[in-house]
Amino acid sequence: MVMAWIRLPRLPGHMYERKILWEIGGMIGRVAKLDFNFDNGVRGKFVRMEIYFNLGKALISQVLINGVL
Repeated sequence: MVMAWIRLPRLPGHMYERKILWEIGGMIGRVAKLDFNFDNGVRGKFVRMEIYFNLGKALISQVLINGVL
């Protein structure tokens, strides 16, 4: 298992709920932490997740949510 921080930019507003974000992260690996960044006008709105995943499996670079990448 390897730990990495991933960033989820430009999610629709209703997706910024812990339960939904844990579900999205669970598609990638085991979520350890969530780091919200709502008010940073320079970088925009995004969420970072600390994820543990297995390098023996294929990495996921995109997740389809409600028909949108």
